[in-house]
Amino acid sequence: INDFLKRKNMLDRERIIAKLNDKTAEVLVFDTVGSTNDVAKELCKDGRQYLVVANAQTNGRGRQGKSFFSPEGSGLYFSLTVNTDKPDFSFTGVTCAAAVACTRAIEKLTALRPQIKWVNDLYLHGKKVCGILCESTGGYIIIGVGVNVTTAVFPDDIAGIATALDTDCKDALTDSICQNLCELADDITGYDYIEFLIIQYIVMFCSL
Repeated sequence: INDFLKRKNMLDRERIIAKLNDKTAEVLVFDTVGSTNDVAKELCKDGRQYLVVANAQTNGRGRQGKSFFSPEGSGLYFSLTVNTDKPDFSFTGVTCAAAVACTRAIEKLTALRPQIKWVNDLYLHGKKVCGILCESTGGYIIIGVGVNVTTAVFPDDIAGIATALDTDCKDALTDSICQNLCELADDITGYDYIEFLIIQYIVMFCSL
């Protein structure tokens, strides 16, 4: 797994752990990875739950093989592994719930009101500000999240459709989204909880 990684940022790791209120996920924070989802897939093979956070991704991914622009220092990039053995578990429901968890954090810490575009994107003023990629591997679901926080310049192919939150509360936003995702993982097999989040998803949903 070292091929994926550069050095760890222990100070950020300790802050995130403190904010999680004794959640069971093992927290790993890295400067740069290829993809947090790829790192999480490798780690979860040992049967434990992981939250992988990176300052940058060199190979960030979105749905349908698309890339996710992940420059150093201006975005939030996370992946959470969730162990679920329910055969009729709703994969789409997890994605919807993760979108609500991210929206909640942004609304709590800023004056912004992003909307969810089916099924895995958050939009602000008509442009994409956050992407969610859920993948399955070996009995686990990997919930990957990328948020453009202060990114000012985007590649030409997405410059007209991407935007950033443009907020100075990156640390607090990191803590809040991580906490929301871990709480989601705690209740992920509770259908009442998932249904409750999907109702909120519908309220936050926009058609673009």
